[in-house]
Amino acid sequence: MRTVSTKLFIALSFIIFAGAQAENSTSSSTTKDAVLGEWGIETHYIDNTVNPGDDFYRYVNGGWLDSAKLPVGMPMFGSFIHVYLETEQQIESIVADILARDWPDGSTEGEIKALYLSYMDTEAINARGIKPLQPELDELFAAKSHADVAEFMVKGFNPLFPRFTIAIDDANPDRYIVRTGQSGTELPLEYYLREGEPFASIMAAYEAYYTKLLTLAGIDNPDKRAADVIALEKQLAKVSWSASQQRDKVANYHPMSFDELKAYAPGAEWDARQAASGFGAVKEIVVRQDSAVQQQAKVFAETPIETLQSWAAAHLISGQAKYLADDFSQAHFEFFDTTLNGVKTQRPREARALGQVGKIYGEPLGKLYVERYFPESSKLEVEKMVGYMQVALHKRLEQLDWMDEATRKEAIAKLDHFSVAIAYPDRWKDYSRLDFAPDDLFANYRAWVNWNANVMIGKLHRPLDRWEWFTEPQVINAFYAPAFNSITFPAGILQPPFFDPNADPAVNFGAVGAVISHEIGHGFDDQGSQSDGKGVLRNWWTDEARAEFKRRAAKLGAQYEQYAMVDGANLNGELTMGENLGDLAGITIAYAAFKEYEREHYDGGKAPVIDGYTADQRFFLGFAQLWRDLATDQIWQQLALTDGHSPGRFRTNGIVRNFDPWYEAFNVTEDNALYLPPEDRVRMW
Repeated sequence: MRTVSTKLFIALSFIIFAGAQAENSTSSSTTKDAVLGEWGIETHYIDNTVNPGDDFYRYVNGGWLDSAKLPVGMPMFGSFIHVYLETEQQIESIVADILARDWPDGSTEGEIKALYLSYMDTEAINARGIKPLQPELDELFAAKSHADVAEFMVKGFNPLFPRFTIAIDDANPDRYIVRTGQSGTELPLEYYLREGEPFASIMAAYEAYYTKLLTLAGIDNPDKRAADVIALEKQLAKVSWSASQQRDKVANYHPMSFDELKAYAPGAEWDARQAASGFGAVKEIVVRQDSAVQQQAKVFAETPIETLQSWAAAHLISGQAKYLADDFSQAHFEFFDTTLNGVKTQRPREARALGQVGKIYGEPLGKLYVERYFPESSKLEVEKMVGYMQVALHKRLEQLDWMDEATRKEAIAKLDHFSVAIAYPDRWKDYSRLDFAPDDLFANYRAWVNWNANVMIGKLHRPLDRWEWFTEPQVINAFYAPAFNSITFPAGILQPPFFDPNADPAVNFGAVGAVISHEIGHGFDDQGSQSDGKGVLRNWWTDEARAEFKRRAAKLGAQYEQYAMVDGANLNGELTMGENLGDLAGITIAYAAFKEYEREHYDGGKAPVIDGYTADQRFFLGFAQLWRDLATDQIWQQLALTDGHSPGRFRTNGIVRNFDPWYEAFNVTEDNALYLPPEDRVRMW
């Protein structure tokens, strides 16, 4: 999943759709009101002018879609952003208490206070202007050779093409390894490659943005340099792999010795890069997007030094514009937020300061957050739900009619090896070497970047830190990590509408249950299924089972390629495949788990009707409520071309129309717009 959106509200009709309800009903049986509505669903947003079988997404969310507004400074709104803003208020309260006191040197609270104050000290930031970057710019423009430029980029703060990083080794996930891959472009690749509008206007604005940054920095010939930068990035884009190609785990794993890399992709000044990296002598390296790396190395060698200097300077300034004087940060906002995303007004600086504290010092801040706001009881409840999901998938794998026994055995073994992390880590990272100043934002940012780099370099020759979280507890998201074969649910996402301990269980299973199962499903999607239960990249499928999997997945992809949020921007079925398969797994496994829960917890094995809605209907309402979202047209255009996630409308309608129990719950027939004949429905797990 990704961190995306949410909304506010206004009342609609309370009338029940006659054809969708059970014949008898009871009032709500919850002892405490849920946060959303009395039992977890904001029923006042249900649009009873819409038949659920024609547009289930709008039926559940119509009132919200008609009344919600984008928050100031946000290009999207939906459940994720709603919870983000709620959590931000809690973080704001923590920081306000911290600001009101003095703290000992080196304390978590003292570092948070210094970092926040440094972001708010606009007088000091503006007084420095470009000075924080001037020594590096001087060094860059003193470069005499391609090797000098390569060395500068590696030890500096630029996305040198090809990129040089440290990551977990997919084929041996007990260790870290150096890897390289394509880079060098700032915008989505499609923006460089497509003709006509809006792409032509965006590229013109992009060139104007770099012209402005170079002018503000006092660099000569800013117009020509900016034009050269754009021309170079277009060259890089032409040889780069598409977003869909970058998803392929097997194709993106090409191990080589360092000498083999130098022979395969000459011209990139690999020796200079290695010497400046701090990695030590690199004996082996994993090459991602191998043909792109080969071509980008050639581009690097053939590009004049002056153009490389212009490119590096533009990226150096742009990448840190948010930490420089207002002229730089405002230029960055006007292009990336206004032109690219359709956002007209920046968020208040106080909100941006909180965001930067979370970015730079997120885990220590998250520890304070969970201590104050996260109830331990919620962790226990979610742990129980995860157990229901795992049992449900285990049973379904045992009965799956299209999977042969050899593959089934491996799939069950992988499920049995899943590890689960909920709310917050059992062990916290050591941030004690970071020491922030209350009056120097740029120095604080650079201290954090250097600390991160040193931590990562230190890992290179050590076993994998399996205890480590790669996110913060307050983050509104959930994750599957193939190398760990693990699922992670931070405390931030365990809030309404995802999870509410006072909501009806059917709603929770349809919401957070589907999220949990979505992440489990990633272990078995088109890419996650390439790794085994120990996280090793290997083929554990028989040819017959894999062929049947691909056939079913392609069928789902073909459905999604018919969907478009804006004209000329149909979804990419291959790009969104993993997330769509995750959503289908999510609803399938969560529903099976809820049926098991229902049998165990209700008299006669059947949950009561609440406010006219059966338990099954409430399950699907919880699922659809979760995915309501709004966005600017620019964002819909961008996401259709670049994002692996489908918009909320299709995460709802595109999934339920493939799921038999939804048809039964809402009496959907061939007369309804979302109806798919049974033989056309995709059934995977």
